[in-house]
Amino acid sequence: MSLALLLACGTEPRPVEGTYILHSVDAVTVPVILYEDETEKDELVSGEVQLRDDGTFTDITAMRLTVNGEVRVDIVEAEGTWSQDGPDVVFRMSNGGTYRMSLSSNTLTQDWYGYLLVYQR
Repeated sequence: MSLALLLACGTEPRPVEGTYILHSVDAVTVPVILYEDETEKDELVSGEVQLRDDGTFTDITAMRLTVNGEVRVDIVEAEGTWSQDGPDVVFRMSNGGTYRMSLSSNTLTQDWYGYLLVYQR
């Protein structure tokens, strides 16, 4: 038996299920300022993706918006089903939308409107 075959037999796929916490945006640890001017500041404060073994997911993101000194926290939540497509996890939201994140070991990465979000399990 070849060495490659022996190594392949001993390698089992890693489970994808679990909780992934937003670690960084464009290599900057959260919280991250996405926009700021004299009257407004928009910050990405936290995020969490839960991939459950029944094929469902929850993706929760917290944004802190400061406008003219008044602070508001917005929580955005997506839920639905997920599946794996090669190195990607495909998210199908209950409202009909779809998006993807790349999976590598214990890390999910997402291109979100030009920002690179990195989640770690």
